[in-house]
Amino acid sequence: MDAIRIENLRSLTDTGFVELKPLTLLVGENSSGKSSFLRFFPLLRQSLEDRGPDPISWYGRLVDFGSFEEAVERKSGNEEITFHFRMGPEAFHHRVIRLPPIDDITLLPPCGKTVSCTLRIGYNKIQERGFIKACLFSFENYKINIEFEENRKIKVFQVNAFDALGDIDKEIFYMKSGHILPYAKSARNDFYHESDYHIDSYLFNLIVSEIKKHIKPPKNKNSIRSAVYGFKIETSDASDVLIDSVKRDSSIQWKPHVCNWTTDNSDFKLLRDRMLAFDIINSLNDLDNYVYNFFLDVRYIAPMRATAERYYRVQNMVLNEVDSQGQNLAMIMKNLSSSDQKKFQNWTKEHFGFFLQADLSGGHVSLNVADTSGEIFNLMDMGFGYSQIFPILLQLWFLITETPPTPIYDYSEDEPDWTPIYIPDSPLIFAIEQPELHLHPALQAKLADVFIAAIKLARENNIDLRLIIETHSEVIINRVGHRIAYKELDNEDVNVVLFEKEPAALSTKVSFSAYDKDGFLTNWPMGFLEPDMI
Repeated sequence: MDAIRIENLRSLTDTGFVELKPLTLLVGENSSGKSSFLRFFPLLRQSLEDRGPDPISWYGRLVDFGSFEEAVERKSGNEEITFHFRMGPEAFHHRVIRLPPIDDITLLPPCGKTVSCTLRIGYNKIQERGFIKACLFSFENYKINIEFEENRKIKVFQVNAFDALGDIDKEIFYMKSGHILPYAKSARNDFYHESDYHIDSYLFNLIVSEIKKHIKPPKNKNSIRSAVYGFKIETSDASDVLIDSVKRDSSIQWKPHVCNWTTDNSDFKLLRDRMLAFDIINSLNDLDNYVYNFFLDVRYIAPMRATAERYYRVQNMVLNEVDSQGQNLAMIMKNLSSSDQKKFQNWTKEHFGFFLQADLSGGHVSLNVADTSGEIFNLMDMGFGYSQIFPILLQLWFLITETPPTPIYDYSEDEPDWTPIYIPDSPLIFAIEQPELHLHPALQAKLADVFIAAIKLARENNIDLRLIIETHSEVIINRVGHRIAYKELDNEDVNVVLFEKEPAALSTKVSFSAYDKDGFLTNWPMGFLEPDMI
């Protein structure tokens, strides 16, 4: 997931695409819309977890947007909320399908360098229920549009200019419980049986009838079927690859005119769009799974963390994630193995000069802070700032020490053996609201250093960590610039997003700043962090 765009969510009329860099800083005045943007990530996570009848759970355990009618920005006159996702080709997984009597072939998704997905959400006032109005997908110059009625029946399935719906089953796409993208029914596993194509038969037969116009009668009835699966649309120049697949296919005899096909040829376009419609059914399932796993992996820390207590009653539960308010901090520390607790302590001691330890006594746990001098104090006696920073540090430590992604095995026609290839996992999003709360400026600067150190360590471990931080801290902003100037952070790894409320329209203007290679902010509005002069 490379970028997010939000339309008509509260004051966010249109954010434009916001790139999710390893460090994304959201800055602006109070009530300027930056919290609404950041909370979009836990909003999607709680929607997937709740598995309710509505695609979006506006109120849940992580964030509270009220309801659709409270969340939608009405002054624009648009009665829908729209989310856009921009992803790389890793959003699709390689699929290997065995089709006797032909050899194994690799069926790759029809995508280029980036894939864009738009999700339009509407609301039925009578039933008081939200629903997915449309999903639009685009890559390179290709567009797929899927639209639904309020009863969730599909009404449009269009690939470029091709109306792919036809006589196809109107329930080919459906909403899986706990998912936000439509899922497609498929019968690819039944393709051993020529007479039983189920949902895909309509599109498959369209392709076959189109191929028959351009080939000599085949001797083997499986030849056309082999040709359908032999087409691979897998690179940024997808059309040329499809044309090349047609021209060099040896399983059937193409008529001479095929050699003159170009990407503008009308016959080619007919075949291409039918092939895309046929393959997108399974490709969308890959995309749905990618989006589902991406948002389920979101971690979120709210602005007001739980205050420290002198003792915590022991609860025997397995925990590997700090909750949004840090209320389970003591139990997580207590349940860490001695080696993991030591590693976490060493990490915080290295960056801050103090560390946290959990001490068990009489069925209760106390959280104590120790410094390098050996002095130990109960967390409750250390001031409010310490209790606010430790949930962030522990969750960050969990993320950068996760097991890195492992290679998977795939088949290549150029290399007939099964060979391991590396496909990175989706990014790990850690969204933090106001991490600087109740911290002295010196600790704020050290916290910025920890964020930078975590990004570097995650990268060394092949973990794609993305920190999204809403902050009012000029210290954090300046510290990031200093670290860039000293070459401890690449300026290309940072995105600074500016949220400004436009008084006349009551909507938010979203713009972007950036650090140059010397650590200076560019496109920074004069006096953006300064008080108004009276």
